[in-house]
Amino acid sequence: MAIAKHNLKPSEILEAQLAHEIPSQLPINTVKSSYNRMLLHCQVQDAGPVKNLWACSKTGAKVIARMVQRTIFNRSTNEILEVAPVVELYCSGCEKPPVTRGYDPIFADELTTLMM
Repeated sequence: MAIAKHNLKPSEILEAQLAHEIPSQLPINTVKSSYNRMLLHCQVQDAGPVKNLWACSKTGAKVIARMVQRTIFNRSTNEILEVAPVVELYCSGCEKPPVTRGYDPIFADELTTLMM
């Protein structure tokens, strides 16, 4: 099965995958607290061609996934496990973008893996 070609910038690919405009079943490391917050904050929008798209339950604003390379540590040993892309979710209508910078540390137990 061939993968469809697209003319998106790397920063736009995740947005397109979240909106189900292009397919993806990639495991994505996600900050667990941001995911849990969006579960409570958002509702699923099933209107139009995009199904199962999260949106703010107050304003209808879309959820943004901000991806940054993070240094992932083991909490019990303080050893670096890996440096990997990590997504933090936020509501574009109610929240400011996260201030996380590249290679900021995070513990592995603060992450969950989502398939997008």
